Amino acid sequence: MTNPVAGSRRELRYPSDEFSPPPEVGILVPAGWESLVLPRTLIAARLASDGDDFAPNVVVTSDRVVDGIAEVFRRQSASIDELTDVSRSDPIDSEINGQQWRCWEYAFSDPEAGTLMQIVAVTDAESHMVSVVVTASADAAERTIATLRAIVQSVTLR
Repeated sequence: MTNPVAGSRRELRYPSDEFSPPPEVGILVPAGWESLVLPRTLIAARLASDGDDFAPNVVVTSDRVVDGIAEVFRRQSASIDELTDVSRSDPIDSEINGQQWRCWEYAFSDPEAGTLMQIVAVTDAESHMVSVVVTASADAAERTIATLRAIVQSVTLR
């Protein structure tokens, strides 16, 4: 039996020009927040809590942009519209630390956690979509909205 990849071949590597890594990302979280290691995330953290209440949290992810950032924005808006009992404002374009982002703020009903509020910021960085999502219960969001917005506004890319 012959080896199907013997003969003429080339090596594919990650990272490389062909398969670039996501940009370096940083965020600032307040004292009392703990880092989390979660699958398919670059950064995750939450307010440390002893209780069973839903803890405010932030998750930063990245994915390769293949259909263009406009399509990413369209899909993000569509996914928000599919949520249960969603209440949202129109997305806004914002410059955060020198990078253009599209941001959404909305609330929705979750069968397990109750009413949740999210702030989502999405950008195209070197052919990678970077997404910052902060989530809190409606009660926590009322008390911490300035902190949640500050976390989003702290994001840096390199």
